[in-house]
Amino acid sequence: MASVLTASFSRLRDLAEACRVRIGTDLADACDEGGSGVWIAPGVVLSCAHVVPSGLDSKVEVGWAGKVLSGTVIDHVPAESQEALWSFPDLAIIMVADVPEHPCAWLSEALPGRELVAFGHSSALGEGLRPATVEGLRGGVHDFGAGRVWQFKGNEIAGGMSGGPVLDVASGAICGIVTVTIGEGADRGGYVIPIEALRHLDPLRRHRVLSAHDRFHGANTEWVARRTELPAQPDLLPSSLTPDEEAGLLARLAELPAKLPSELLALMGRSSNDGRLVLRHPTTLRDVVYALLDERGCGSDPALPVLRMVQQLVGTDPQTGTDRALYDWATAVAGRRQCLNDLQTMREAVAHQRGRSGGLVSVEIVPGTAKIDRFRLTVSVQDDEHGPRPIYQDKEPVLAIEQVREVACAQLRMALGWLAGNAQVEFVVPIELFDEPFDELVPTQPYTNLGRKFRVVLRDYDRQIDPITHHDWQQRWHQLMKPSRHVRWIACDENLTPEEFSAELEQRPDITGVMLARRPSSSEEMREILRVAIDSGVPVAVWRRDTCAEHDMYQAGDECSGLRFRTAFDSLSRSHKMTDLPETVRMLRNKSAGRQATSPARDCRSIVLLWDDPARVAQPISSVHEPPYHPLETAI
Repeated sequence: MASVLTASFSRLRDLAEACRVRIGTDLADACDEGGSGVWIAPGVVLSCAHVVPSGLDSKVEVGWAGKVLSGTVIDHVPAESQEALWSFPDLAIIMVADVPEHPCAWLSEALPGRELVAFGHSSALGEGLRPATVEGLRGGVHDFGAGRVWQFKGNEIAGGMSGGPVLDVASGAICGIVTVTIGEGADRGGYVIPIEALRHLDPLRRHRVLSAHDRFHGANTEWVARRTELPAQPDLLPSSLTPDEEAGLLARLAELPAKLPSELLALMGRSSNDGRLVLRHPTTLRDVVYALLDERGCGSDPALPVLRMVQQLVGTDPQTGTDRALYDWATAVAGRRQCLNDLQTMREAVAHQRGRSGGLVSVEIVPGTAKIDRFRLTVSVQDDEHGPRPIYQDKEPVLAIEQVREVACAQLRMALGWLAGNAQVEFVVPIELFDEPFDELVPTQPYTNLGRKFRVVLRDYDRQIDPITHHDWQQRWHQLMKPSRHVRWIACDENLTPEEFSAELEQRPDITGVMLARRPSSSEEMREILRVAIDSGVPVAVWRRDTCAEHDMYQAGDECSGLRFRTAFDSLSRSHKMTDLPETVRMLRNKSAGRQATSPARDCRSIVLLWDDPARVAQPISSVHEPPYHPLETAI
């Protein structure tokens, strides 16, 4: 380990040793008990959960620099473990009261280099737990429970070292903490929990701890200076930010308020080189920074997405001191990289983006052929600058309809966040699913639903893969864009055969919408009417999911609810353009749910809109092919 002998690393190792603490319940009398930890923020110690097994809110003693300090466990994951090895992530956060001034370790989630140094405490020499430093190598990666750990090999890890920091020689950062030894008294090393496992802590706690960590290193630059002195390592990817640029950015970001995961996802999409979505959910701004740095687009400076992110945050005319500091940070970094022209282009783009119209989320749900109760789900997103890109895609129809709703909600939450909450949502489904209440899904807040918060429409899956319908479909859509409005209402008791309706539509190419007084699933005749309309190219249809009691339930009445729906819808939508129908329907859903909903608004509750633009196919769609279904009972 020749690099350990350099003066710069020697000073860095001294810093890491100064951040090491001993943890126990009685440090004076139980000299062989307890474990280790590391200062990661002012008054905050990171250790292992198994080092403080009494768990959350328990009191512990923290030994550092000859002092015994009082600490309280404020986060403990998992709460307990019945296994021989404490379950992943085996992490604890300890808050220390009346803490003196102390150094803090620099944490990194990046994959470390080959050479490692572990710090902790050992009783190997029979004098109780005393400080110990062990040099070793990073071995393989082992999946363990809900995460993974690294192997520390090439030297012995003693039991009292659990919770102690592990320093990456190449980057000069603490990359993990020791969790367990492998065989006492043998040269078999141990296991290391990566710093990335902090993502398993309470998100708000993690945000607060890392913000305090970043603010500390923004004001105390000794660790950053020592990292800057380290020689470049050939086995690591070149850094796109220098250590001082990285620390300066994170310290400024730590001053900003916490953001929702949906806001962070939107920021990620607007900042990346190609507008791609990252499936790993960020919970802090620093997560977005490191994900963008990992992007490393071909032929461009890897720092550019981070500069774009900063501009998205502060805009073109920053008003607060923190925003101004971030703005100046971006200018300085761009100047050093000779990409001020790129930065200016980004700033102009941000000004243009403020008036953009959002995008589209497409949810495609297709049943299987052999297993018609199982569905294939695809969710894609597109905005004004990028074409559709899938963020979720089943290879086969494997989900029951209840699972489809659950998975779709999770994916919609991510997609709507990426589009900053300004989106139209379309469900591309076969006619058999037209009466599923997709607009009533609740992917965001519990006091609203998808159809009241966003423009939610249906599209017909089968028409997209039937080329025979495309000519009529395009012609009627083109007619829809004209000011004139031609719709055909189908009454509850309409006595009309499919042949008669098809002939009528062939003579009326100006009809752009079919309005049903009864839901399609109310009868086979009503479904056939809608199927004829779709096959004839009609791009728009409206109905309610509510029953028409007078006809569906065969109850007598002077005026059926289907007729009341027609009267109410015509009245409430007459003043709006046909092209504004998705927004009109959204507002009708809200009017019908309001406390002072009028009778016409209540007559329009559970409204459904088929809105099918032939110019855009939501996904490259192919038929579902699968082997014949054989129940398990008959399997050989």
